[in-house]
Amino acid sequence: MPIYEYSCPKCGVFERLQKFSEPNLEHCPTCGEKVRKLIGRNVGIVFKAGGYYASDNRPKDYVEKAKQDNSETSSSQNSPSQTKTAAE
Repeated sequence: MPIYEYSCPKCGVFERLQKFSEPNLEHCPTCGEKVRKLIGRNVGIVFKAGGYYASDNRPKDYVEKAKQDNSETSSSQNSPSQTKTAAE
């Protein structure tokens, strides 16, 4: 549910957690004055749990094979037979 900001002339700015289907507030819940809905700021979204990326749902055998392939590739790139010396 989104959090909406309202401005009351007596109480100031306050926030209200509301469903999308709920109507906007017309009166301040504290003093009863007429309120004005404020236009919200952009809010960043933070995903704190796993499963949001394709790599999060990979089977364990796939991950292990990828690690093995990566280590083999990096070790073959550093082999002495493929590196050239300055004398050549």
